Amino acid sequence: PTVAKRGLSLSVKIFVGISIVVALVLGATLVFTARSARVAAEASVARVGASAREALTAQLAGRSEGLLRGLRAFNENSQFRAMLVTPAEDFLTSMVDQSVVAASTAEADWVQIVDRNGVRVAKSDDPEAPLDTLADSPSIGGALENNEIQAFGITNDTLISQIVVVPVEDNSVVYGAVMGVRLLDDSFAKQVKQAAVDAVDVVFYALDRDETPRVNGTTLDRAALSEPLLQRLHEIAGAEGEAMRADVDIAGKTYVALGGILSSAGGAPLGGYVLLRDRDAEFALFNALE
Repeated sequence: PTVAKRGLSLSVKIFVGISIVVALVLGATLVFTARSARVAAEASVARVGASAREALTAQLAGRSEGLLRGLRAFNENSQFRAMLVTPAEDFLTSMVDQSVVAASTAEADWVQIVDRNGVRVAKSDDPEAPLDTLADSPSIGGALENNEIQAFGITNDTLISQIVVVPVEDNSVVYGAVMGVRLLDDSFAKQVKQAAVDAVDVVFYALDRDETPRVNGTTLDRAALSEPLLQRLHEIAGAEGEAMRADVDIAGKTYVALGGILSSAGGAPLGGYVLLRDRDAEFALFNALE
């Protein structure tokens, strides 16, 4: 006898149909969730970078203003002004002593004093510093024209710093200037990282005579910051628009980098900074959903 083939029962057909619908819904949900996670991660990276840069700008401004207030307070010392206006026999020794006092008052890493001709007469961290003419420097020249200067400077070809120069004047006659310096070193880089709302790493660099970037301060392992990598970071720091943010690989990790250029009183680029956010950590949810 012929055995009739039986089709799937109604209940099985319903189960299979529901399973297919559920699978399609779950698939669509995962795709949507992954896409949403990526959008959220990208937005978070942009937010963290912008927030960190605003915080750094505020910290730099605060340090500069603090240095300015300290040097103003020191300049109010009438005894110091009298020494500069009417040099005595022990003028140079006195100026070295005064530069040390100024550095302490302004909480500067070091201070130097110039006379009315722009000749350095004292440097707090180097009592034997030569009597160099610094009048051609935009910061010193600007101060000798009775202006207070806040900018960035570079010393020893590779050390970038914040500088403030305050004129020493009496009845609108300028008799010299006092320059205070605060370095952008590892210590300050750590302060920037600690103050950030979200975890970021920091690199400060100077441009040497050949315009090659040299690390000044960082929260990363310096051994991982090769010359080609520093050159790439400098390109990012100097970029505009979308190019201002880019991915870089450092010691096996991918970071999102965002930076800026630091310039002299005359507008010349002296170096820059780069803020780095761990992209792998930021995109962990998105990667898990892929």
